[in-house]
Amino acid sequence: MGRIVYVDNAGNLVPPSGLGFTFTELDGTDTHSVGVAATFEDWDLAAIIGAGAKYVKIAIYNATGGFLTFGHRKDGSGLVRTDVIQAASNRDGVCECDASRVIECYDSSATFDLIFRITGYWS
Repeated sequence: MGRIVYVDNAGNLVPPSGLGFTFTELDGTDTHSVGVAATFEDWDLAAIIGAGAKYVKIAIYNATGGFLTFGHRKDGSGLVRTDVIQAASNRDGVCECDASRVIECYDSSATFDLIFRITGYWS
C-alpha cells in the first residue's frame, strides 16, 4: 500500500499534517544565495535545522527588476526542479533534505539576486 503525497503548485512535496511530522518554525534569518549561475549548489543546513529533519520550508525572494528561474531539490537528486519567480516578489516551497540536512538551490542569475531563507522544517 502506498502513502499519500501532497504536492504544491510548483510540484514540491508537502508533508501533510497528521502523519507524524512535527513542524518547527524558524525566523528565516539564515539566508543563502547561489554563486554560480544556472547551477544547483549545495546548502548545508545542519547548523540551521534540527537533527532528524526530513523537509524544509523555504522562502525565496527575487530582489531584481526581472523574472528569474529558481529551484531547490534534495541533495544528490538529478531532477531539474525549477520554476519562474516574478520581479521583486516572494515564493514559498518545501524541499526534502537528506540525512546530512543538505539541499541544493538553483538561481539563473549569478549576481546574488535570489535570496533563499529557511522558515521552518518538519521532522
